Amino acid sequence: MRLVRVDAVFFDLFDTLLLLESTEAYYESCLRKMHEFLAEKGVDVPFEGFQRAYFDIRDKFYSESRESLEEPHFNVRVAQTLEKLGYYFRASDAVVIGDTMSFADEFMRHLQVDKDAVYVLQKLHQKHMLGLISNFGIPECG
Repeated sequence: MRLVRVDAVFFDLFDTLLLLESTEAYYESCLRKMHEFLAEKGVDVPFEGFQRAYFDIRDKFYSESRESLEEPHFNVRVAQTLEKLGYYFRASDAVVIGDTMSFADEFMRHLQVDKDAVYVLQKLHQKHMLGLISNFGIPECG
């Protein structure tokens, strides 16, 4: 048997180190926060229309990312959702950035650190370099 030297260990962030409540528990509340933020900024659409447009754009990105293995920043998803609703903002506009942050802030409320993660990371860190990998489209949540 040949021994292999391990220099580094990589972990995925979400659903490995940070555990997320079920999709049903967090997604609607995150979308409601986004909708509230947009309403305060003058975007006048019913929640159901916003939600439908958001999921259409999200699903389009998921389909495209299966081929390219790349997903754009969440700001792009927000900007394209708004465009589908007849509002034109760039991904870099303050309204889009603020809406992304409203999703991120609510999303973070639905996360908890895995009960064994800290111990495992501390033990591994004694002998190995550690790395973090995530395909999550909102780096501000990491």
